[in-house]
Amino acid sequence: MVKKWRKTWHYTETHPGFSDVLLGGALLVLTLVSLVAYPLGQPGGGGMPRAVFVLAVAGILPLMLRHRAPLLVLVLISAPIIALVSLGFPPGVLVAGLFIACYTVGAWSTTRQFTSAIVFAAVMLVVLALLWPRYVTSIQLIENLVLLAMAFALGRTARARRKALQEASTMLGVPRGQTLPVEHDLLIGDVRRLR
Repeated sequence: MVKKWRKTWHYTETHPGFSDVLLGGALLVLTLVSLVAYPLGQPGGGGMPRAVFVLAVAGILPLMLRHRAPLLVLVLISAPIIALVSLGFPPGVLVAGLFIACYTVGAWSTTRQFTSAIVFAAVMLVVLALLWPRYVTSIQLIENLVLLAMAFALGRTARARRKALQEASTMLGVPRGQTLPVEHDLLIGDVRRLR
């Protein structure tokens, strides 16, 4: 069982598109379940408008392409969030998608794209708070700005770590696509000292 798990995990590591589809699918199911559980979706609750379902799906599906176009995915996820808030509905699980998109931009984008994404996300949150203060309070704005900053920072940290692992692999002659031994953290430190 453990061998199967490791093999599957290795496959998702070497095929990021596969893990993106799994992540997007899981968040899509979670989103749909949360919409059905929302009071308006309950019997006698008046029914959830179809536009909300469409916006929720539109806000999750781009995650399935997050490694291919991180900045575009961030923008595509933001639009349904803005629309939902403007309609008076909480974005719910879409906020998790937004944080994942911010992490991905940090981990896989150039410095220029990264900077653009930070500015875009901050402006989007501030605009939401200014236009719809009833739905995005100043405390929520501050919390979300801090969380987005953390997501971006974690992505940048992952990028630096991945770069260091690639450099260590190259210096140690590990074939591309293979992973370093378990002691890779120590090896990275040793390789950095050799430079």
